[in-house]
Amino acid sequence: MQSITISRAVGSLLLLGFLSACATPAWEKPAVELPAQWQASAVQSAALPVSDQQFWDEFADTQLSALQASAKVRNADLALAAIRLRKAGFAVEKSGLERLPAVSLGLNKGASWELDPRRYRGDSSSTNLGLSWEVDLWGKLADQQQAARWREQAGAAELRALQQTISASVANAYWTIARDQDALQLAQGDLQRARETLAMVERRYAAGVVSGLDVNQARSSALQQENAFNQAQLALAKSLWQLGILLDQTPESTAGVVAALPDRWPAIPAGIPAEVLDRRPDLAAATAKLQASFADQQITRKSWYPTLSLTGGLGTSSQDLVNFIANPVASLGAGLALPFIQFNEMAIAKKSSAADYEMAVIEYRQKLYTALQEVEIALATQAQLQAQLPRMQALSAETQRAEQQTQLRYSAGALAFDAVLNAQARRQAAEHALLQHRYQMALSSVEVYKALGGAPAQ
Repeated sequence: MQSITISRAVGSLLLLGFLSACATPAWEKPAVELPAQWQASAVQSAALPVSDQQFWDEFADTQLSALQASAKVRNADLALAAIRLRKAGFAVEKSGLERLPAVSLGLNKGASWELDPRRYRGDSSSTNLGLSWEVDLWGKLADQQQAARWREQAGAAELRALQQTISASVANAYWTIARDQDALQLAQGDLQRARETLAMVERRYAAGVVSGLDVNQARSSALQQENAFNQAQLALAKSLWQLGILLDQTPESTAGVVAALPDRWPAIPAGIPAEVLDRRPDLAAATAKLQASFADQQITRKSWYPTLSLTGGLGTSSQDLVNFIANPVASLGAGLALPFIQFNEMAIAKKSSAADYEMAVIEYRQKLYTALQEVEIALATQAQLQAQLPRMQALSAETQRAEQQTQLRYSAGALAFDAVLNAQARRQAAEHALLQHRYQMALSSVEVYKALGGAPAQ
């Protein structure tokens, strides 16, 4: 009697140990090294935006806000991402159904004759109601449902990331239009000055003050400015068309947009590197995908464990329709599958699944470290551009004054016409560089916003 009790206890312990070994272990986030703070200096302000919408509102551009709102409704990529997210939700529902009993119902009706079609034998009818259920002994079906949930979470995070990207892309396209519209005005002004200079040189040539070389140089300069003006027109048209694509509209739909570069560049709190993990939706999506990969590994492992299936059925058949329900037949059954018998295939499948997860971990770390690098670059670029702005403005003003003084000295006969052309070229270069610098400052604010994952939610 005592030996029987000991045997039962040992058996219970072995069974408990086996079930514990089959249980799904808790997922642990891979270890990564994070710096304590950013190397680049982050902008500090007394009133920093605390939401994505407030960040964009800080630019005080109602047209930009309206275009972004339109893109959220009309953008084709966002629409596709929303559909993919719905499909991920359907996958979660489907995996949940797999854990429930499956019901089947069949109904058949027929008639029979002897070889002589005039000799009718009778009708036959049958119906079958079936029920089957796979008992989730090891939690494999639960893991499948959890994997589907994580992929749904990844889809939701990817949708948030795409929403941020689309808002940023609309802003970039809008400010590209603003830069190209300002560049077109600069080109138009340069063309007007070149024509005025040509007229002045021709008058001086007619008066015998200058040689024909000055006239040839002035005409060449005017032709160059005409080409630059045409190129600026084409660049603006392309920028307008690009905005139309983001809004899922025809190219001509954005022809009336009049944009402006911002005069202020709002900042968002950079926080510490560890906070980027919680703020960037693309990293949240990567984490959810890694968790799903971990669940896939557990599913592969458990797919080689024995599976127990229960079946039940209720049916009836009769050659007489009146007695159709008079002969019910019930059936019950159970099936046990032992896939681990194929131990060679099982070992290879487990190794392959483990390798897939190792690859996913490496890709996750690379994505995280790339995100940290993007933040450092964005913060450093923004700081450098802000430091350079006063010098760019001063350079533009100095070249304008130098051009005016050169024009006066040329009119007085103290300088050759080459000096006038050189002064004009330096002034044009400084003006376009200042315009491009203001454009880059606007883009840098958006890059910091994207790299940090938007403004921190309160």
